[in-house]
Amino acid sequence: MANGIAESFNNWIVAERSLTPFAMLDQTRMKEMKMMSERSVESKSWTTKLTPKMEKRLKEQLDRSRVFRVIASHENVYEVRNDKYSYSVDLSTRTCSCVKWQINCFPSAHALAAIQGARLDVYDLIDPYFTAEYYRMCYSFPIAPLSNVDASCSSTEDFILPPVTKRPAGRPKLKRIASAGEKKLIRYGRCNKMGHHNKKSCTEPLNMLL
Repeated sequence: MANGIAESFNNWIVAERSLTPFAMLDQTRMKEMKMMSERSVESKSWTTKLTPKMEKRLKEQLDRSRVFRVIASHENVYEVRNDKYSYSVDLSTRTCSCVKWQINCFPSAHALAAIQGARLDVYDLIDPYFTAEYYRMCYSFPIAPLSNVDASCSSTEDFILPPVTKRPAGRPKLKRIASAGEKKLIRYGRCNKMGHHNKKSCTEPLNMLL
């Protein structure tokens, strides 16, 4: 399960989540509008081809790639070695046997060693989504401001009020309830098996435990 984006956004609007639905939506809209404007302005001052964060990662990976020795196998395929390990890199398919290139969509240190060994431009083999140009494109569509056309209205009769509800007892829950796939498996002493049950709910027959 990969819900990192949802969890990050949920944590970003932790203050807005306690508001009423309309206020929550309006405050979240303004927060996003401000963020997109700030990032758009900031990105216009970048002079690097990649975003600053990815340029830093590229530099770190290039420094790590210096210890590897590159041996050509056939067209676009290389063996990258150090004193202990060897890796297979295919530049045509953008794959490395360490699998980091495929997972991160960004060249690993072994792949960068092969790219430099082949005397190719490193930036040509980096996905364009990491470039400053694509970053600027992401924030080139700003959220338009909304004018409050009802500001002159002083009567509440023109608004639909929320229904009258009774607040349940206890403190409101702020944390999201984890799904079954996110819960960690625990080994229980009674049955010595991994699962989500406990000693009382264990259904393992006693004769199987002897």
